[in-house]
Amino acid sequence: MILYRLFIFLFLAGMCFLILICSPGIRFTENNNHRWTKAVEPISFQPSQDLASNQITGELWESSTDCKTCHENIYENWSKSRHNVAYSNPLYQVSHKKEPMAWCLNCHSPLMEPGNDPKDFSGRFQSEDGVSCITCHVRDGNILTAEIPKEPKGVHAYKEVSQMKESEFCGNCHQFNFPTIDSLSESKPLEYSNLPMQNTLEEWKESPYYPRKNCQSCHLFPKKKRSHSFSGGHDAEYLNQSFELELIPIIGNEFTIRVRGINIGHHFPTGDLFRSLRIRIKKEDGSFVDEIILKKHYIPSEKDASSKDAARVLYEDTSLNLFSKDSNYSVRDISWRYEGVERKLIYELEMDYQSGENHFFNQLPYKETFRKFLKGQWILPEMSKDKG
Repeated sequence: MILYRLFIFLFLAGMCFLILICSPGIRFTENNNHRWTKAVEPISFQPSQDLASNQITGELWESSTDCKTCHENIYENWSKSRHNVAYSNPLYQVSHKKEPMAWCLNCHSPLMEPGNDPKDFSGRFQSEDGVSCITCHVRDGNILTAEIPKEPKGVHAYKEVSQMKESEFCGNCHQFNFPTIDSLSESKPLEYSNLPMQNTLEEWKESPYYPRKNCQSCHLFPKKKRSHSFSGGHDAEYLNQSFELELIPIIGNEFTIRVRGINIGHHFPTGDLFRSLRIRIKKEDGSFVDEIILKKHYIPSEKDASSKDAARVLYEDTSLNLFSKDSNYSVRDISWRYEGVERKLIYELEMDYQSGENHFFNQLPYKETFRKFLKGQWILPEMSKDKG
């Protein structure tokens, strides 16, 4: 009798669960509060139900600009950030024109009204704002926040989403794999391969900063004047403070170039697969001596690759990824040989945001594709005559 009752209980519980997951309007994802799906699908957003309103005046807040009235500093920081131009920046627009995949929009213009076709790019909500205040903070008429203020002003309704304190929240768009070869066809559903395409979250977990600092600590700057500035790989001032270069004599013409990343909690470059860090070495008169490129280098998959494999494979990884466990540095040592006679050399560090192929075909302005951020000099030791 007891076993029979237990069977009935489990059966009814299972039926209730099935009814819930099949009911319209209810979706279970890894973060149902936010409707993020790791970029597999757009964020379902219905303005008539999701937009928040001023609880005092009843006024509907329809765009990020409406947040500026009370959050002017945060708004100004965000408006200058890459999040604001996630969709509209020339680098993305050129890439999207070349490979117009709806999947890319799920992070670059993620909001879409229910019933619209994900492949119809015009059906996205407020693409011009990229990853906006609304993208992260507005659902079901509430303002989503990692922590409800101790003394809320009662202007809008809050909903606490604890995951917003965690790096995993950022991982919704900064941690994903290459789509499978099958997925490159717009007629096939999106499916991820086993090869990371953006691996920033997992890189952080392998660093000495995990778990004592998270993404928000270094890029969001919560409760500070720089709050929501999202400084990173496009911020020259931020990059300038994040690197040191040292030339270490070994013997004769042999040197080690030591690249130090300061307080970088992941590989560098990270994120977009086309990014590279270029170290340019010149003479005092500006003439070229050498160039060293740090990046993850991907090449096309073999012709006989499985349809479930990624369309690319990682061929070489020269990115800055060797962490020192007892310091705030990541270090990469590069063996280097110099045959010249000049004793003073100039070095420059520059971010490159495109692959060589894209540079050739896209012809974007220099300021869109490169960013110099550090310049210095090395004084080489005098060579003794017996060492030539």
